[in-house]
Amino acid sequence: MCPVLSLANRAFLALLGTLLAFTSLPAQAEDLQFDLTGTAETSTNGSLVGPIDISFVLDTSRSTSSFLFLSNSCLQRFGGVAALSNINVTLNGQLAASMSSASGPYGGDNTNGSCPGAFFSALGTPIFGWEFDASPGTSQAVLAASSDPLATLFLNFQSYASLGRFDGLNLAFDHVTVTPVSVPEPDTLGLLVLGFAGVVLCGRKRISVRAPD
Repeated sequence: MCPVLSLANRAFLALLGTLLAFTSLPAQAEDLQFDLTGTAETSTNGSLVGPIDISFVLDTSRSTSSFLFLSNSCLQRFGGVAALSNINVTLNGQLAASMSSASGPYGGDNTNGSCPGAFFSALGTPIFGWEFDASPGTSQAVLAASSDPLATLFLNFQSYASLGRFDGLNLAFDHVTVTPVSVPEPDTLGLLVLGFAGVVLCGRKRISVRAPD
């Protein structure tokens, strides 16, 4: 059982709890794990180089986004700057490139203005470029109702016909997956820190109580 905390310790916990409450106010947006697999070919004569796999995480809370809608509420254009992390490119089973974090522009246009529409889109990074035709599109109502429109946009692209570029090679992706990544809520992290601080203070109090005269 934890002894009664001193006035100084109680004041410290109260201050820590207040700070954590304020830092926990913004809701955590969704992180998206992207995995792209396909083949790489030389750009000169189209010779097969081998299988390629590209993976990265897109942090929607640190990315910028904008959306343009037509009069019929169809999404016509989207774009912004994507904040990426854990970027890895594996070519022929060997790690060919890696970056812990980076940012790159992305965007897309509805090619026929329909709802849902077919989008020609692209995402560029310091390591690779990715072009994709995605469908279906996302309506204005769906994005307006979403707490994380960027995550909703990419998760609603159920099919990707994809091409890309890496280190002078042409890429053809035959499989693309986009998966939400579980991220602890700020409130949960705050409670864990607060509880840990309480345990530390209790331990310090026990030590002072049991110390020899």
